[in-house]
Amino acid sequence: FRTFSFKYRFLPKSDAESLVVKKIINTFKEHMLPEVSPEKLFFIFPSEFQITYYFGDELNSYFHKFGACALEGMQVEYGSSEGFSSFRSGAPTEIILNLQFRELELITREKAKEGY
Repeated sequence: FRTFSFKYRFLPKSDAESLVVKKIINTFKEHMLPEVSPEKLFFIFPSEFQITYYFGDELNSYFHKFGACALEGMQVEYGSSEGFSSFRSGAPTEIILNLQFRELELITREKAKEGY
């Protein structure tokens, strides 16, 4: 099963933009974790992701396709190797988000010929 990593660097320019970045991070964190069933007897699988590359409003056929994925890992770095700085509110001025996905289906040669 193939794995993929994506790295995003956020440089919010205000407290409001920092809150948007925080919401993005919390959303990924929530969807990578399982839920507990209402009876508290079972775990419910984490969310599945369908990753697709676009160029404008069109699918970008230059890049390969992905099968359904699960978010296996997430690391959040506040600041950079050059140091840490924050707004007056304490919100960081630089955030690096690393996401690791794993496809949930085995990609065969036939699927590769279809662009996967």
